[in-house]
Amino acid sequence: MDYIGKEQFIAWMNETNASMLIVTHDRDVLKHVDTILELKDKKMHVFHGNFDHYISLNTTNTTNSVKQYEVQLNALEEAKKRVEWGNRMRAKSKAWRIKYDHWLRDYELIKKETVKPSFWIDQESTENLDKHVSDAYEKFKEKNITIAIKPDKHRISQLLKVHDLSLGYEGTPIFSDVSFLVRNGEHVFIKGRNGAGKSTLVKTIISLSKSEKPEATVMEGTITLGTGVRIGEYKQEIDHTYLTLTLEEAVIAVYKEFNLPQDDQKIKSTLSRYLFDPRVDAKQKIQDLSGGQKARFQIIKMLAANPNLLILDEPTNHLDLPSIEELEKSLLSFQGGIIYISHDSYFIQHLGGETIEM
Repeated sequence: MDYIGKEQFIAWMNETNASMLIVTHDRDVLKHVDTILELKDKKMHVFHGNFDHYISLNTTNTTNSVKQYEVQLNALEEAKKRVEWGNRMRAKSKAWRIKYDHWLRDYELIKKETVKPSFWIDQESTENLDKHVSDAYEKFKEKNITIAIKPDKHRISQLLKVHDLSLGYEGTPIFSDVSFLVRNGEHVFIKGRNGAGKSTLVKTIISLSKSEKPEATVMEGTITLGTGVRIGEYKQEIDHTYLTLTLEEAVIAVYKEFNLPQDDQKIKSTLSRYLFDPRVDAKQKIQDLSGGQKARFQIIKMLAANPNLLILDEPTNHLDLPSIEELEKSLLSFQGGIIYISHDSYFIQHLGGETIEM
């Protein structure tokens, strides 16, 4: 749904008398629900209220869980020390053997009960944690995707210039008079209804960057790419050439496409950073991956060649909340330019930049 469709859906959702069960990571929609059911650690957690209420309660619950887990770990460490001491002393007498057996039972019980929960707190809430809790949370928090963006040694002053552009098909323009400039550190948000030509615009830019003939016709105006521009692209749909490959084969194909060095260790390391299990997920075909897994592969492909201009077409659609936040954080630290299309108001608010409405 585009932003108008989403607004209409939310309005209908608020007005209808029907009950609904909605599966979504869309924070705009989650603001308007009555209850959130979270599946975590093989349990169902119920939060009565909308997304803001969930964030507040989740912060409190997770903070308490972090403290409790820390206490359990300390108790486990003390129990382990008693067992080690008892093991050294038990040969001396029957009394020591009895103590050792008792301490060993205690240790096994504490060890069984010390299970690490999944910890996640939204980034804005983590800023308000006291230092001790914040340090403990960083130590124990749920593993998330690790997006490493290298700084660009050769910065280009002007990455892209679009001037009075009109694009169309068979002599009929789908938009006209579009102009914008992208420099290092700048973000450009392309806004418009579905069918307004947003994807056509970014596809044309990418085709020209590869010296390929675009599907659309440049009817008026110009698209000028800076010398040395390297584009990283996040598409809504994965290119069909990857779909029948296994995840491992697809990552290898990406590296080959950009003439990058590769070996088994590098492939496994890359998959692990993006929460894939190299032993299991690597052998799955791309077409059989979940929406979230496909999205993570798209990020791997987008960043493979160390781009200095990113073009993102609705990147948050299939990512979970922690992954969306990690993507937002990484993009905000990206030194190059970013052009993005999104209907996620939270994502748009965080990335900001110039708005081009089509």
